[in-house]
Amino acid sequence: MGRPQYKRRMRLNQLVFQENMHLFKISVSLIFAALSTRCAADELDAFSYSCIDSYLDNPVLFSKCQHIDGSLGLPTHIDLNDCLENTNGVLYCAPKRPK
Repeated sequence: MGRPQYKRRMRLNQLVFQENMHLFKISVSLIFAALSTRCAADELDAFSYSCIDSYLDNPVLFSKCQHIDGSLGLPTHIDLNDCLENTNGVLYCAPKRPK
């Protein structure tokens, strides 16, 4: 493979990676929206209002969340497979059912 072909292939790989990261960010946003709108009882308990520095390492969601006194807690995590369920294409908050 000649140098121009190599450069084109590398650029294509970069573009594919960037597109995949864009789709990943959209997926994370949708998960956050689902968690904050379907699971939150009030603003203090709402994930979107009380947690920061959140990121997804599929399927585990990591975040730093506030304590009741407003102080920031240590990083915490939750396996989304244990609390989200896909029912015919719609995400729901649901505890994992025993098999």
